[in-house]
Amino acid sequence: MTIAAAFDTHRFIQSLIKSGFTEQQAEALAYEQVSLLNSNLVTAEDLEKSRLATEQRMVEIRHATEVQIAELRSFTESQIAESRNSAESRIAEVKAEVERARLATEAQIAELRSSTESQIAEHRRSTEAQIAEVKAEVERARLATEARIAEVKAEVEQARLATEAQISEFRHSSAEELAKHHREIDAQLAQHRQESAAEMAKHRREYRRPIGAAPSRIRRRNGKTPPGNRRPIGAAPPGIRR
Repeated sequence: MTIAAAFDTHRFIQSLIKSGFTEQQAEALAYEQVSLLNSNLVTAEDLEKSRLATEQRMVEIRHATEVQIAELRSFTESQIAESRNSAESRIAEVKAEVERARLATEAQIAELRSSTESQIAEHRRSTEAQIAEVKAEVERARLATEARIAEVKAEVEQARLATEAQISEFRHSSAEELAKHHREIDAQLAQHRQESAAEMAKHRREYRRPIGAAPSRIRRRNGKTPPGNRRPIGAAPPGIRR
């Protein structure tokens, strides 16, 4: 490959002259530019060497990368395995803790159930005992009430019998008093009849005397019989109750 094919010196020089450079300056710069390009020009052999070196480097890098990847994979797998083992171990520990907690909870539940059942049974026994005591007290109260009712009935019966006895006694005494009173009245009436009969007989005897003749015990006033001695025939004398 020539420099003309890669760099146009004439065009470069003309451009410099148009820009204000002199021809000598433009040619000098064109020469330096060509020299610089020639010193930096890459040949096909150089490119092939660079390609081979690059491929070798790529192979080395690929190999190193694969080695690193394998190492990383191995490390990762070991870490994963270790993590898995650690996790499984931790899971086993957690399961064991959960199982222990479950067993402890079941034991506590069983103990609580037993304690609760014992307390319930004791409370039931206490309640049944209290109910039995209440029933006994109610039964005693019922028996005492029935006994008191029987006593009251007996007292009422005694009072009724006593009242009936008193009534009977009162009737008997009243009948005796009434009979006695009747006998007294009959005696008084008999006595009154006798006195009335005697008085009537006496009056008859007095009325049979001559007119103007008066008993010695009757004093006349102005020729008239005293008013106190006038009473109808058959009238009871003073002091006798009918």
